[in-house]
Amino acid sequence: MRDHAKELADVKARIKESMPRKGPWHVSEYTADGYALVYDDEDGFEVALVSYQNRNANARLIAASPDLLDVAKLVLEYVEMPRALIDAAEAAVAKATRGTA
Repeated sequence: MRDHAKELADVKARIKESMPRKGPWHVSEYTADGYALVYDDEDGFEVALVSYQNRNANARLIAASPDLLDVAKLVLEYVEMPRALIDAAEAAVAKATRGTA
């Protein structure tokens, strides 16, 4: 006989493990050997070390991802677009692009 409670608990544990750190995240002003470091503001945990050609732009996008996720969740809750939601989306995009988009 299947133990549905255990199966549900296992699924919830896997979901929790797959969830990202909440953020906020930021890009370090200092680079190590040409790498851009993204860290968690709460505890300084290293979230990502980016080393590709556009590493700074990619690091900013990674750092903005918790904000973008939060905004996406808010969008799912609304049919109409209130000004506060538009402002939040613009702020998240500005964080990822340093306000150049």
